[in-house]
Parts: sequence; structure tokens; C-alpha cells
Amino acid sequence: MNIIEAIEDPRFFRPLFRDISTWRGWIVFLKSVFGIPISDAVELGVYESCTGLSSPKNIRAREVYCIAGRRSGKSWISSIIAVYLACFKDWRPFLSPGERGMIFVVACDKLQSSVIKQYISGILHSNRGFEKMIIGETAERIDLINNITIMVKTASYRSIRGFTLLCAILEELAFWRSDETSSNPDREILSAVRPALATIPDSLLIGISTPYARSGVLWDQFRSHFGNADAPYLIWRAPTRAMNPTISQEQIDEALHEDVVAARAEWQAEFREDLESYLSVEMIERAVIPGRFELPL
Repeated sequence: MNIIEAIEDPRFFRPLFRDISTWRGWIVFLKSVFGIPISDAVELGVYESCTGLSSPKNIRAREVYCIAGRRSGKSWISSIIAVYLACFKDWRPFLSPGERGMIFVVACDKLQSSVIKQYISGILHSNRGFEKMIIGETAERIDLINNITIMVKTASYRSIRGFTLLCAILEELAFWRSDETSSNPDREILSAVRPALATIPDSLLIGISTPYARSGVLWDQFRSHFGNADAPYLIWRAPTRAMNPTISQEQIDEALHEDVVAARAEWQAEFREDLESYLSVEMIERAVIPGRFELPL
């Protein structure tokens, strides 16, 4: 059963969605991530506007970066993905005897991680079949009977090393702060996560966030790969109402009137231009000649 079938099935996720029609943007996103064919004309239009690509690849992604406006449903969809991968896929052929496969959801702070943990726990406890799979639960983790653990953690590259990861979801990636040993924790964590995923076929890495400054991993991936049919990753960018049409346009218009720069980032999923350093990345790149490493004296 694929993830869309699980969402539409009344035995599983369907009761958790009040009006499934308002989740069409996320349905198309999930089809894109899991390589499920997209043929409906409306869905094809959503795909094109959110990826900058004219046609879907229809192959399962290994690495995904989703830039979406605030209140679009990012954490809920992250939780659905985590539960689906934990409960519906048989990972036993890829795990050693006694080894637990880990699904990590990495949040920017304790408050965000608490919210996501509550979502995941709520989904599992809302269904009798899912609930029977739980053999242990703490504030940070849920252990399932099939040797899969869903763990919700705060952003720290140290705490990720040493695990076999089936999936890593990096929540609100644009807002991860520096710690005392690294000025770029998003890159440090990405460097720790990729090897942990490498040995598992069908492993999945998702970076998902509202955009912020034009810096860091999320901006780098968007700038390098959005709209590029040959890109190795799926890059998805969508304003709030494309993913959650229940948010009123009047609320967004009011926010744009009060602070247009902040509102464009929060609701329209545009990276901010007012948070750059003295010299922007674009200015520096225009002054650099590729392949020239020194100047003659």
C-alpha cells in the first residue's frame, strides 16, 4: 500500500483528515516524493508551479527539500510520513539481527520537537492497529514491535551519529541556530545524516521549512536545483494557500500590508533579501570568474 492509498483508506489515515480536498497540494507533493504517477491535469499544474518543472519524474526521491509558507501543514505531513514509513514498509531485509531501524525527525528547538512528537503519538494512538504496534514510548521516542523507532530530536550533529537511519526529516531547517562548536549546524547535521542513510535502500531525507535568510543548506539547495530537471534532489516551493487553502487570503493581505518583506517569506515562501551580509552572495558570484584561482602579480 502506498502512502496515498493509506491516506485515502478509512482504516488508516483518512479519519485524521477532515476535508481531504483541502490537502491536494500535499497529495501532489507526496506523490512526487514517493514516485507515484501524477496524471490529473490540476495536479500536474500544482506540480509544475511548485517545482518549476514541466513534467513529473515519477521516480522515488532519496532527498527532498520543501519550502512552504507558514501554517501550510508541514509538521502534520512530516508526522504522517514518519508513521507511514514506520508502520507500512518492511525494513527487515536491510537490518541486522537485533538492530532497530531509526526514523528521525529533527526539530530546531525543544518546543517544535514537542509539537511534532505529539502529532506522531496522536496518529499512532488514534488507530487501534497502530497502537498495538507500540512497545515503548518516552518524551523523545516511540519503539514499535517491528524493530522500528521513531525519534524526535533537537538539532545537534553529535546525537545523530552512530544510528542506522531509514528516514530523516529536518524540520524548519531554515531556522536552525548555531551551537557552541559550529557556525553551520545545518551543514554539520546533513554531513552526519547522509552516511547514516546510505546503507538503506529507499531511505529518505526531507528538509522542510518556511524560508528565511538567503543562506544555509535550504537556500543553497533551492538556488542550485529548483526548476532543474537534471537535479539530483526534489525541490518543492509553495506559498501557504497552495498547500492549505483554508487560510484566508484576507489574513495574508493584512500581513503583507503590515510588513511586506516578512510576509512574503512567511506566507508566500520567498527567501528574505533584507537579512544578507554587507555583500550578498549574488554580488560576490558576479565578481568571481569560475576556474580562476589566483591573479598574476
